[in-house]
Amino acid sequence: MTEYYRRDWPMTLEEFYRSPSLNQQRLLLRQAAELAVTPESFTPQKITPAVQAPVNLDVVLISGGSGYFGLHLIQALFDLKLSSRIFVLSRQDRSVVFEKAAQLLGQDWVTKHQAKLVCLKADLHDPQLGLSASAYALITSQITCVIHSAAEVRHYGQREQFLRANVEATETMLAAARQAHVPFIHVSTLSLCGTVLKAQPQQPAVFTETDLDIGQNWQDNLYIESKFMAEQRVLAARDEGLPVRILRLGRLVGRHTDGQFQLAYQDNAFWRICQGLLQVGMLPAALAEMSVEVSAVDECARAAALICTTTLCVAHLANPHPLTFKEIFYDLPQVSDAQFQQQLKTKQKHDALLGSLIEEMNALQKQPPQIQADCTLTLNALRQVEFTWSIPDPDKELRSHRSKRGESE
Repeated sequence: MTEYYRRDWPMTLEEFYRSPSLNQQRLLLRQAAELAVTPESFTPQKITPAVQAPVNLDVVLISGGSGYFGLHLIQALFDLKLSSRIFVLSRQDRSVVFEKAAQLLGQDWVTKHQAKLVCLKADLHDPQLGLSASAYALITSQITCVIHSAAEVRHYGQREQFLRANVEATETMLAAARQAHVPFIHVSTLSLCGTVLKAQPQQPAVFTETDLDIGQNWQDNLYIESKFMAEQRVLAARDEGLPVRILRLGRLVGRHTDGQFQLAYQDNAFWRICQGLLQVGMLPAALAEMSVEVSAVDECARAAALICTTTLCVAHLANPHPLTFKEIFYDLPQVSDAQFQQQLKTKQKHDALLGSLIEEMNALQKQPPQIQADCTLTLNALRQVEFTWSIPDPDKELRSHRSKRGESE
């Protein structure tokens, strides 16, 4: 892919993985050079408002509870005294879950709360979550809500992998909520808004909490496609009478309190873009003025917990105070795009880290983003529960993104 960039042949990581052979990539590049076919017509999909009672979060069944966001959500639920017991579904053993919790939240936190955590080794593709019939029946008789936070969050890979992890698992968790007759809280992504309208890629557009499909390019990315399909399943369950909440998260970064970022930071696409910039050692004009939304994970988790105590059905949980790349990398020299591209093309040592940056530069070259996610309804609801977002500090929330690290670290 780096070689394609050197030759000024634009190709995204998504396209690269969808077309793994040289013949497929040759055909893709040829098609990109031809005139685009007018996209087929579509019917906009809106999410009709529904009056819903606040969610009872006392006894929670959560998937993805050992992940970066999931652990911070559990922390918020206990800190806010909204939950007294939480069943944590994980592919890993109980000891591994507590070890990860200790690494992220501290051993003192684990010691204080472990009695209220029931960690279960689970299989989200099994109708009974990999549990015995008696255990499944017992848990679904005790819980007051289901939170589905587990997901495959990488933005490239095999389609079947994403459908299995993000769509089929959602259906299994929905079945548990139906069995228990409790509300279902689905953790989704604000990336669902896409970047452009397929039929009118030059036209600015707004994506609100009441939107699902405005004609955005959600099919262009396997992760986003799978999360879109998952939301369709959740909304279909709502139409059948199940109370649901959808939490679309923004770009998660380090904690507001101390800047702690996720343990597997190499898997984060935005972190890799930032590392690419550090490897090149300069900031191109095309990125310098670009604003990016960054949401501290602890603040986002607290907002997620509190928004469930309101009546809002779909929430856009993203910090409304964006930063530009030049604010994030205030100490990098700003150069022309041509100078940056020349420097980037000479870099070979850190090809793996440069991949996400090349992807971003290719995307900007092909089509700058035109869709703006709107959070008005969410911000209004959060004010009702006395929550406000802090202004991000590049040296705290983005400390890990601004620290140069090698690929193998």
